[in-house]
Amino acid sequence: MIRQSKNYLLASVFTVGVNFLTLPLFTAYLTPADYGLVGLFLLFGSTVANLSSFGLNTASYGLFFKLSAEYFRHLQSTVFIFLIVSFSAVGFVLIFPASGTISQHLFNDSLSPEVLKLSFLNGCLAYFYVYYGQLLVAQQRSKAFACIVVIQISLNALATFYFLAFQSMTFMGPIFGALLANATVFIITLVCNRKLFFLGLSPQSMKRALKFGLPEVPNLVVSILYGAFDKTMLVNYKGLGEVGQYEFGGKFAGILKIIMDALGKGFSPFFLKNITEKNEDSDRAIIENFYFMAFILSFVGLCISYFSEEALILLTTTEFYSAKYLVPGLVVFYLFGIMGQLSMNQLISAEKLYVLAPISVLGLALNMAMNVLLIPKYGAIGAVVATALSALIMSVLQLYFANKVTPLPFGARKLFGLYAIVFLFMIPGYYVIQMEASVIVKLAFKFVILCFFCIVGVKCNFVRASIIYQSAGFLIKRVKPD
Repeated sequence: MIRQSKNYLLASVFTVGVNFLTLPLFTAYLTPADYGLVGLFLLFGSTVANLSSFGLNTASYGLFFKLSAEYFRHLQSTVFIFLIVSFSAVGFVLIFPASGTISQHLFNDSLSPEVLKLSFLNGCLAYFYVYYGQLLVAQQRSKAFACIVVIQISLNALATFYFLAFQSMTFMGPIFGALLANATVFIITLVCNRKLFFLGLSPQSMKRALKFGLPEVPNLVVSILYGAFDKTMLVNYKGLGEVGQYEFGGKFAGILKIIMDALGKGFSPFFLKNITEKNEDSDRAIIENFYFMAFILSFVGLCISYFSEEALILLTTTEFYSAKYLVPGLVVFYLFGIMGQLSMNQLISAEKLYVLAPISVLGLALNMAMNVLLIPKYGAIGAVVATALSALIMSVLQLYFANKVTPLPFGARKLFGLYAIVFLFMIPGYYVIQMEASVIVKLAFKFVILCFFCIVGVKCNFVRASIIYQSAGFLIKRVKPD
């Protein structure tokens, strides 16, 4: 798993580095309200494209490990044609004619009809990029995937800077940058996966893919509403500035998501291959790698929570500083997603994605209720609290039922203990952020707390020190761990 994750991690480090280096440039041209508009632009396009895909990305990824090479090629050719037809129908029949109505009633005229049309196009391009990127992950072509990520991030940053600095654009700069970057990498990923296509259609393979993927659609709908409801409430109750602060806090907390996805891309194929062996050794290997990943992500999450304050001061302007209070809560939200790295693979392995729907509906109901109560009074802070609490409930229920269909000895008490320790260490970090002290004193406190967290993690057997040393040696010296 470490060998495959290395390239994904390198791509993630590059992504985080570019995002940090460009912050001083972009925040000189963009306001929190502009970031809010860009966030809504990305949200709408992604939402519609994913709803129009019928869960076929998850189905294709899961079936890659189950179908013969020839049968899978027939499937991919059929899926590609199906998605083109589906996206075209949704765009020309629903989105384009109704863009004015959507802008007025859903976004309070914050996004113009023209921007909504571009948003849908960007969502479709980004969907294909992610879809074919997942197939590269399934094939364990980590170098190819990492190179494509580097191209996407670099082109997006360069194009955005060009539009901001030389074309005097504001929020339209990042929008055109995203469109150009996603169109380019869509073509590249399509070429990289050309061997997975076969001239001809296969209704039988398409039927199986839809049977696999359709049960995820209700969960997808709920997940999208879960992520969109708070932002639409914020824009209507508190304005674009509050959405921008929420979005900007999410950019920092999203560093954890980037690294989580990188490790998950190594863990998922490892899981799906080992789970088919159905013996104690393979199960033990899965759980050991899961806890190693969980500990690393917990440490990274604490680092992001602690040092976002200094990063915001160093890289942005004063109007963005208040986002430091949102970052820890959003990090907690992503930390709950660690459980999904295990449970989602359990459900994919068992082809039981229908389990997700009732859990997601419950989570959405809780999230919406808490947002209605908290956002009008507390704004973005209320949205963060509602998001984190409902995510906890959803993650626990999903892991419980996933372990029913694909049992694994993950140890509920051990997992609870890890989260309890993380939250205990999150509290002093939040206190230090609010301290009236010099930067040197604050940094010293934070480094000491993080070192103590590592010691506690090893002492409590969440991760073996030998695994950390071996993995670090492999990543740095390119030596394969035992």
